[in-house]
Amino acid sequence: MSRGDWVRYHTHVLSQSTKLKLDELRSTPDDIETPEVSVS
Repeated sequence: MSRGDWVRYHTHVLSQSTKLKLDELRSTPDDIETPEVSVS
């Protein structure tokens, strides 16, 4: 793997994991609120 490919690969992996983290953070409040609402 050349250096350019390595950088491109890691940039892609980082952007993917960052996107997953953001999606997790965005969806977490809904997941927390939904049970409370249905219980009360």
